Amino acid sequence: MKFEKACYSRKALYECCDKVKALPRAARVRADHSALCYGVLAQTFDFCLEKTSCCLFERDFSPWEDYAKAVKNKFPKKEMDKLYAGCVRFLKNQLIEIHKMMETGEVDSID
Repeated sequence: MKFEKACYSRKALYECCDKVKALPRAARVRADHSALCYGVLAQTFDFCLEKTSCCLFERDFSPWEDYAKAVKNKFPKKEMDKLYAGCVRFLKNQLIEIHKMMETGEVDSID
């Protein structure tokens, strides 16, 4: 039985990379985490999900969910900073891995 390979667009992948690069480095104060979590970070996850159709970018199954819970429960800023950094790192790592799989032929790519 032959399985279909996943197929990704290089252009869409690069657009996702640009969106992730544009994310702020960190929040200045604890109150900024709410805007980061439900604003730009959520939009970035949704954007990557829409562009790649990859379930890895679903917010419910990613570190974003833990970060959202921390924001909702008003964790200390230091903990929320770590969770935010983890979300950004997760996005970067997933995009890097998809790119590597495109290079090795594990997934198909469209230019």
